Amino acid sequence: MAGQRLAHALGALLLVIGSVAVHADQAVRVVTWNVETVGAPGSAQYEATARVLRRIDADLVAITEVSTSADVEHLADLAFDLGYLHSAVAPAGPFGGLRAAVISDFPVILSNAWSSAELSGDVAANDLTRYILEATVAISDDDDPLRVIVAHLKSGGSNTDAFRRAIEAYRIGQLAGDPGIGDDPVLIMGDLNADIGDEPMTPVHFDVAPGGLPTGFMIGLDVQAIMSGGGLINDPFFYLNPHAAILDARQIDGLDATRPTSGRRLDYVLAGPTIVDLGAAAQVYDCADEGLAGSLPLIGTPVDAVVCPNAADHLPVFADLVVPMASTAKDTRMNAAVLPYARAVAHGETATAFASVINSGNVTATGCSIGLPDRIPADFNYQTTNVSNALIGSPNTPVDIPPGATQNFVFGITPTGDLRATEIALVIDCNNTPWAASRAGLNTFILSAAASRPPDLLAIGVTPSGDGAVRLPSHDATGVFVAAAVNIGSAGTVTVSADDGGRGLPVNLVVCETNAGGTWLACDNSLTRAVDAGQTVYYTVVVTGTGSPIAFDPATNRLFLRFVANGATVGATNVAVATL
Repeated sequence: MAGQRLAHALGALLLVIGSVAVHADQAVRVVTWNVETVGAPGSAQYEATARVLRRIDADLVAITEVSTSADVEHLADLAFDLGYLHSAVAPAGPFGGLRAAVISDFPVILSNAWSSAELSGDVAANDLTRYILEATVAISDDDDPLRVIVAHLKSGGSNTDAFRRAIEAYRIGQLAGDPGIGDDPVLIMGDLNADIGDEPMTPVHFDVAPGGLPTGFMIGLDVQAIMSGGGLINDPFFYLNPHAAILDARQIDGLDATRPTSGRRLDYVLAGPTIVDLGAAAQVYDCADEGLAGSLPLIGTPVDAVVCPNAADHLPVFADLVVPMASTAKDTRMNAAVLPYARAVAHGETATAFASVINSGNVTATGCSIGLPDRIPADFNYQTTNVSNALIGSPNTPVDIPPGATQNFVFGITPTGDLRATEIALVIDCNNTPWAASRAGLNTFILSAAASRPPDLLAIGVTPSGDGAVRLPSHDATGVFVAAAVNIGSAGTVTVSADDGGRGLPVNLVVCETNAGGTWLACDNSLTRAVDAGQTVYYTVVVTGTGSPIAFDPATNRLFLRFVANGATVGATNVAVATL
């Protein structure tokens, strides 16, 4: 019966994501970091930088503040020590020696350090503090390109500094939007020296240049035309947003600062629309957050809190992306759903869950399998099931999925070390299709693991409509979803709370515990109770709109009910939400 209920819930999840087209090809982890110089090999700064980058284990690293020619050599040493085989470094800029760089697992097939004269078409233009580095990397054997633009805008709080940042952002936009480049996926990364929280800027725009510009600074004729035609907007994000969207990145403790001493968010990963459409997760890595639940997967031994400030005065920002590849056939499209959303087990114990994969294309998807991404310390296995989630087929054997058909799987993950609420984006892949895009709460899986067996609440949420979506009849109406969770782990004290996954949706959420008959026992923002082994608990989440519409976007607009014990997620379920 439990398998049938899970199968029904998986079907509801697939109903609400059926319109989400998937064209994902290559999973990529990137990081941007102002390293405040690399430092000489063997120095405390160099070794701290290396430890942090090993912990993040990105495929591509964008670096700002490579400071001298000697530091360029130190960067080459760092790349070698970390195993990166490819790199590109900009030369010293027109107004200072700081350089941008890229080190990469992917081959760099094209790179250029762009000047203002090249971007503006005005040979006399000299209005960039530092050259803008562009590196195109090949992310597949077919040389599918990813364009990476690395920039370090002018620092400082004066009007002159803001004026120079506005020009530099405009130049980045020129590069990102060059119609001669085509539609290759693009990332913009680096230290923008501006906090998105500072808006609106003062003055709003520049129609004349402020004083204090350095000797040799020449405003390009194109920028002069903008200034005389309405003004240069005093907001670097204004010129970047048409080309790429900021990936929301926060420290695990909730702060978004990338320069802790000032408390400001200055470093960003921005992704073009073809990447954003496939989903992305980003994080500000702070060594002091090690041990807190909710981090993207990290590699190796946790890093001491002092390591990050020993490395640099900025914190790195990293992101897990899916980049589309032009070489992959796009006549098949895969969607997927996973239930339950979260499990908690002891080391060496297997956490099982179910996945449904639907082929919404018009050709058979061949050789379809499920796997773990890199960096997860665990063993993995899977097997196909029928509509009631009874085992069929052979273990760890790929299968074909006809067009329009759904294939169910059961999978098991056996952790070999500690995991604290690690959200795993399963690799759902077929021979002739792109990967199914990862959507938090839809086809990701939260796993916690500890030395001793924790509580493990197998949770399922249900909405009144039966399709996995809370539909509020008006912008300030109230709706509900209900959940039941059975503790198949050890007895323990569990705190239950609801949230919107950090989306900032216009809703208020209240959690109410009920009995099996639906009678409400207690309500609050969060509830804590002891749960025995084998005990089933019941909850209702009351959802009240706060006056603004919520689009029906089930891939992103979701509500979560989480069960936490000893700081680790030991159960969770989620539903979509929208206003009518």
